[in-house]
Amino acid sequence: MAADNPGGGSSLPVSKAFGWLFRLLVYGAIVFTVAPLIAVVLLSFRPNPYGKAVISAGWPSFVWYGKLPDLISNLGFASSLISSLEVAIATTVISTVIGGLAAYAVVQKDFRYSSALETALVSPLVYPWLLMAIAILMALNYVSDVTGLRFSMSIWTLLAGHVLFTFPYPIRTIGAGLQNYNEELDEAARNLGATRLDTVRNVTLPLLRPGILSGAAFVFILSFNQYIISLFLSGTSIQTVPLLMFNLIKAQSPPQIAVLGTLLMAGMVVLTVIVEYVAGMSRYI
Repeated sequence: MAADNPGGGSSLPVSKAFGWLFRLLVYGAIVFTVAPLIAVVLLSFRPNPYGKAVISAGWPSFVWYGKLPDLISNLGFASSLISSLEVAIATTVISTVIGGLAAYAVVQKDFRYSSALETALVSPLVYPWLLMAIAILMALNYVSDVTGLRFSMSIWTLLAGHVLFTFPYPIRTIGAGLQNYNEELDEAARNLGATRLDTVRNVTLPLLRPGILSGAAFVFILSFNQYIISLFLSGTSIQTVPLLMFNLIKAQSPPQIAVLGTLLMAGMVVLTVIVEYVAGMSRYI
C-alpha cells in the first residue's frame, strides 16, 4: 500500500497544518473585527473618565449611563440623531425603489447588454467612499461652472451621496430573489382575474419581501453610520451622528463617547437580529 501511494504519509500532517492555519486566520479575523467593539463596551463602564486601562478599579460602573440624559441634551446628540434618521430613512426608501427597479430590469428583462448594465450599476460597491465624495463635489462644481447654478451643501446633496453608494445593495438582494422567481405565479393570478397592480401587490412583493427587507436593512445601516460622504456633502446646515461623534472625541472623556457608541451598536444589533429573523438577511450577504 505504501508503494502505491508514495509520499502519502506526509499528506495527512500537511492537511492538518492547512486546516489549523485556516482556523487561525478565521478566528484572527473575528478577533480583529470584534475586539475594538468589545473594548468600547467595556470602556463605557469605566468609572474613571481618564486613564490608560480599559478596565480599572471600580469597574463596572454605571455612572456614565446615569448621566446619559444630560449627555444627550448637552451634546446635541438628539438633533444629530434625528438628522441621521431622516437621511437614513429617506435613503432607504429611495435606494430600495431604485435598486428594486434596476434588479427587475437586469434579471427579468433579458437583453443584449444586461450583464454590462448590472456591472455598471453595482460598481459603486468597489469604489472608495472618499473617491465617491470627491467625485460628487467635482461634478457639482462642473455643473455650476457650465450652468451658472450654485449648489450649497445641504441635506439634499447629502441624500444624493448616500443614495449613490447604497442603491447597489438592494440590486444584489432583490436580484437574488428574482433569480428564483416563478413568473407562472403572476400569470396564474392574472388568469384568475387579478389586475397587474393586484398581482404585484398580493403576489410579487410578498414573495420578494425577504430580499427587499434585507436590502433596505443594508441601506439603512450603511447610511446611518456613514461618515466620509457625510463629511464632504453635509455642509454646515446638518450634522449626523457619525460627524458629531468624531467631533466629540476631542472634547469629551472616552467613557462618555463609549456610552453613546454602545447604545448605537446595540440599536444596530437589534435591527440586524429583527431583519434576520423576519427575512433571513444572512442569505444575501
